[in-house]
Amino acid sequence: MKLDRKQVGRLALACGLITFAWVLLRTAWLCDDAYISFRVVENAVAGYGLRWNIADRVQVFTHPLWMLLHIPFRAVTGEIYYTSLALCAAASLGAVWQLAGRAASTVQAGVLAAALSLSSKAFVDYSTSGLENPLTHLLLVLFFVAGLREGDAGRTFLAQTFIAGLLIVNRLDALLLVLPALAISAWRLGIRRAWKPALSGFSVSALWFAFATVYYGSPFPNTALAKLGAGIELGEMLGLGVRYAIASLREDPLTLLTVFAALLVAAWRRRHVAIAGGVALYLLYILRIGGDFMGGRFFTAPFVLAVAILVREASSFRAPRVLAGAAVIVILGLLPAGAPLTSGPEYGRDRASLIDPYGIADERAYYFRSSGLWNGAATTLPRDDKWLEATTARECNFPLVIVGAIGFYGYEAGPTVHILDYNALADPVLSRLPAVDEDRLYLDWYRNLEGREPATRRRIGHFLRNIPSGYVSYLLGDGTKFESDEMRRHVETVTAAVREPLWSRDRIGAALELAVGKTTAGLRGPELRKFRPIPIGEVLASGSDPVFTSTIRGCATMNTDPASALDALRVAVAGCDANGLALRCLGGAARLTGALDEALRAHHELVAQAPEADWVHYELGRTLLMARQPNDAIDSFKHALDLNRWNIDARRGLASAHASLGDFGAAADDLERAVALRPNRARLWRELAEVRERADDPDGAAAARAEASRLDR
Repeated sequence: MKLDRKQVGRLALACGLITFAWVLLRTAWLCDDAYISFRVVENAVAGYGLRWNIADRVQVFTHPLWMLLHIPFRAVTGEIYYTSLALCAAASLGAVWQLAGRAASTVQAGVLAAALSLSSKAFVDYSTSGLENPLTHLLLVLFFVAGLREGDAGRTFLAQTFIAGLLIVNRLDALLLVLPALAISAWRLGIRRAWKPALSGFSVSALWFAFATVYYGSPFPNTALAKLGAGIELGEMLGLGVRYAIASLREDPLTLLTVFAALLVAAWRRRHVAIAGGVALYLLYILRIGGDFMGGRFFTAPFVLAVAILVREASSFRAPRVLAGAAVIVILGLLPAGAPLTSGPEYGRDRASLIDPYGIADERAYYFRSSGLWNGAATTLPRDDKWLEATTARECNFPLVIVGAIGFYGYEAGPTVHILDYNALADPVLSRLPAVDEDRLYLDWYRNLEGREPATRRRIGHFLRNIPSGYVSYLLGDGTKFESDEMRRHVETVTAAVREPLWSRDRIGAALELAVGKTTAGLRGPELRKFRPIPIGEVLASGSDPVFTSTIRGCATMNTDPASALDALRVAVAGCDANGLALRCLGGAARLTGALDEALRAHHELVAQAPEADWVHYELGRTLLMARQPNDAIDSFKHALDLNRWNIDARRGLASAHASLGDFGAAADDLERAVALRPNRARLWRELAEVRERADDPDGAAAARAEASRLDR
């Protein structure tokens, strides 16, 4: 049976849509930031309201509509992982279906839409993730399609304003993408005819902003204050924005090239100019805000509108050329290292560097091992050291913890642990203060992770604030320790706005003061920008629960005063059986003092509490090696590698154990595998050189030393 051209096109379209769905499933994941909103969802379902820390009314999410959409489904399903992925998949498939079936001018153009969608790394990465991108994509395509409708201009404008209203509740800055089109539609309709549909269309968004103003004291999310109100100079932000675009072109050229192509086509054809104007406006906005730390994430929304423009104008070309173009796009989409079509469960595990020197990450690669759909993520959050801290805080009823990277941590800690976020995304006091000029926490973290210096002194999207003296004491019940009356007034005003009864006079007055920036007028000086360590001393002096303070004291001093730390940690472990954090620190302190029997007991107990955490088995292996039990140490290191064969420290430990048994050939093999995972680590190459020397491989040793020297330079 011979197929005609139209049937070939329909078959190709069906194959394209099925392939996109397949790629979507293969790449499905959830990111850390999504779990910030998920904690609010869990608290809402539990009856605590739309709160992150249940004591405070703070809008910690940038995507109200997306967050609200999760609540009823989470209430029905009883879980969040599959629920969020299902919502992501439904919105993403809907967006691609609308692009291919309604925005596209022909069946062949629909094939082009599917090809572009499944070949864009950024679009595929953020078609799941748990963030609002999928719903933004769907609403943008619906807005574009609504603008194509002929007939009653008033009804068309009503549809556009309604969709735009939903869009800005989903993410406020997305308004820039549709603002020129809305303005032109209103101008064509005339002000007298436009105001009524505009009022009706934006009614949903007006309701949300009214609610947010009453409930949170501000229509704008706290995250906007934390990221856009950090007091960073325009030049620095523009430079970071340019680097963000360069990173996207380097890792995922198809996405931005598609956007640029659509802008050129719109200018050439003189159609969809308003949509193209919105895309251009949004690109300028991305540069202005410094981009983001998630590579490509902010380019997915303009990409969707770019695809809509291209597939609408594809009718200008003959059908065979359009299909050939789609095939070429798919082939080109296979070329980048992170190509969606070739991505599987192993994604992100064999790349030497996941975060570039400017702090821009392949976020899916970073988290996919622990949060990918095919990697067991539905039943377990990442079992890292932050997970241990969070579960300890929950099980031992810690009154306060001080952390950054709060997504997985906050979700695991549960509703009753108050979390002070030093990056200010969830803290209304810190979000109104300037960011430090040099984030030493980030610098140390990056050096440890990547084995090199970052190119910036702070990371975009993670602007560290100094915690004011007295603020931790205030949160723990003592409001007399503030460094200045001005800071005390600021903290008390913010607290009144987020904790006092909604309609109380004090609360309304406090919210108005914050709205005009009255409390922070004098809190922008250089002393707040100079890095200060986290005030652990205030925690220790607070007189809080002894298990809490003993854990903090012991873990803070285990490296500098291990003997004293041991005494505190024994109290902490005795006071809470589930104190995994204290057990870890106890094992480390005991190891440093030579109390290896006690260290072994602590690490064996920790393994019993968290058998699925690879680093726990690594710590036990280290202690066994020090206790001169190399064979048992090998078993522990291998167990760690069974759980995570990309654990470089376990590879190094295994090499040390083999070397202690005189098996330098096996030790060299272990280090070669470690070097393959992190080829930019000079230290690993030096260790490999030493082992190769002892394995009677002088040429290999010389080559390893040469590579180490090259990296040191």
